[in-house]
Amino acid sequence: MAAIPNIEQLKEACGFERLQDCFKFLFVQQRAELEVFIQQIGQKCDELRTTAENLQHLTQETETFGPFDEVAGDVLESLNEMADRDRRILDGLVGVLDIAREGRAEKDHHIFVMDLHGKVVCVML
Repeated sequence: MAAIPNIEQLKEACGFERLQDCFKFLFVQQRAELEVFIQQIGQKCDELRTTAENLQHLTQETETFGPFDEVAGDVLESLNEMADRDRRILDGLVGVLDIAREGRAEKDHHIFVMDLHGKVVCVML
């Protein structure tokens, strides 16, 4: 039989011998890591939304100084650039969240398939 060091390493790490058990273990671990990642990115999105609201309030307050204030115009320009950048970052993170959520659904399917293999083996015995 050909050498399969990665499979053997997986078997050793999880303590299972059956292939479906080993891969279910792997998929469950990956899903848990993905769940933490989704939570972290979700928190970052919430922080960016809060920052955007604060920038909006600052912009509104700065606008009250009027066009004749020397600093207000530069401040408004800076605030608008910051808000634009934060919106782009937020859009990117929302895209990452969508992909991660799709990955979570895929992991759930992979786990389900490994469960089916486990039940088929039990029924066949």
